[in-house]
Amino acid sequence: MRLALELAGDDDSSNDLLIEHIESEARLRFGLVAGANLAIFCGASPIKTVGRAVQQLGRRKCRSLLWLLALSDMIRSWPQLHERARQRLWRHSLLTGVLTQQLLIAAGLRLPGDGLSAGMAHDIGHVLLVSPAARLGIVWHEEHDRLAERDVSPAPQYDHCRLGASLLAFWDAPGELVASALHHHDPAGAEPADRPLMIAVRLADLLAEHIDLEKPVRPLRLDAAPAWERLTALEPWNRVPNLHHLAVEQLAESLLVAEHLANLLGG
Repeated sequence: MRLALELAGDDDSSNDLLIEHIESEARLRFGLVAGANLAIFCGASPIKTVGRAVQQLGRRKCRSLLWLLALSDMIRSWPQLHERARQRLWRHSLLTGVLTQQLLIAAGLRLPGDGLSAGMAHDIGHVLLVSPAARLGIVWHEEHDRLAERDVSPAPQYDHCRLGASLLAFWDAPGELVASALHHHDPAGAEPADRPLMIAVRLADLLAEHIDLEKPVRPLRLDAAPAWERLTALEPWNRVPNLHHLAVEQLAESLLVAEHLANLLGG
């Protein structure tokens, strides 16, 4: 996996070398082709081979899919995290990644970086906050919905942000993945170039958290949700008309895509 990521990120290496390496590993081959066939990447044109995936998607999107696969495998196999917490984190990360990419597409925004892998990476620091208890290790507040928060989450919530960013930096992950882990609770603190994507990740994260709540305390009214309003007032999202309607329209498809990914990658 590490060599595949290095090859995909090295513009001086040949596509043939990248394809040959991915083809040599069944897990890489299956993961890349499966991800390449998501509608958000290939549309209606099926992709049956690694070569076709690299040719049609390009190296940047292939690298994003490889990071998605690497992070997915890492979360699912992390031994110190309780099985229930591990599954919740994994599915939440998948849904956040899909929602981030769907929001970018629906809003018509072309930003540096990729929403799918950035969303998948945002909560990776939680694997380092391990606990033997089934309901710990992921600091989600099940007693309330953070869409309703009027202030940014308090500082103690940020431990997983710093840990996740340090872990991704140690792995030489792309800058947008490191920024996603570090700044997804406070996108305004990100570098200006990263900020629009960090806002997308946080919007997707809030939506995914709302869905993750076992007993949502209120109907989903994004136009009246303080956290949503605060984020969508920032550039360039404040120029997207009816963003709250667009986001709600993406939920059903995003849930299906995330479940499809979970079925593909969970084997």
